[in-house]
Amino acid sequence: MSALDVRAADPPQIPISQAPELLKLADKAGFKTEELSDCERKLLESAPKGEYAVCGPNQNDDAPENDPSKGDKWPESRQIRAKLIRWLCVNEDARKLIDPKGIAIYGAKVIDPLDLAFISVPFPILIIKSRILSPMSLMNASIEALYLNGTWTGPISASGLTTRGPVFLRDGFHAEGEVNLIGATVGGYLECGGGTFHNPKGDALSADGIKVAGGVFLGDGFNATGEVRLLGATVGGDLACGGATFSNPNG
Repeated sequence: MSALDVRAADPPQIPISQAPELLKLADKAGFKTEELSDCERKLLESAPKGEYAVCGPNQNDDAPENDPSKGDKWPESRQIRAKLIRWLCVNEDARKLIDPKGIAIYGAKVIDPLDLAFISVPFPILIIKSRILSPMSLMNASIEALYLNGTWTGPISASGLTTRGPVFLRDGFHAEGEVNLIGATVGGYLECGGGTFHNPKGDALSADGIKVAGGVFLGDGFNATGEVRLLGATVGGDLACGGATFSNPNG
């Protein structure tokens, strides 16, 4: 059977009356089922199962169609509205339906600003190999863990962030603008190996006063253009910078 035959045989979407509970709850909250993108529907279906919402055609990191540097050109079917992610994090009834593994997204496009400031999130957030086109705020948020492996973002404001687990900004992570972790508390490792932090006119990575229970890894392909600051940092393990590139044209 050809791929076209398989798609033709796919059953129609089930009506909202028979949908999983999280889809029903989102529908009542204004995220109407008929208006959801394919990626948004996958997120609402996968989050209660502890599974990834795979928004592209596959979960292959090396596939050209999963290159987040071109994520701004991905179709609308791969888009997730930032307000839907925020709703999953703040709505008490929605949070109860999410698996302890957390929100896990692969290959999505988020166009509008993602504002999770001052939110206490009882599960990890994983946004992998995705494209976040607007600023992201985690200022004074509290979450289990944060994984942005391979994701391209704009500026990230995360001063005062508290995580009980690690923060991973690695394996192709790319930020255009300052990543601000001033005064953050990381309960695991802060890993940025293979990450690119690009803000040539200012701070690329600001982490003054950060407290990291584990090690801080700024090596293995870490690339910063702009100042990297760790003034007054407390690191419970190693600070490793082997294989890193630091460039600060204005300083």
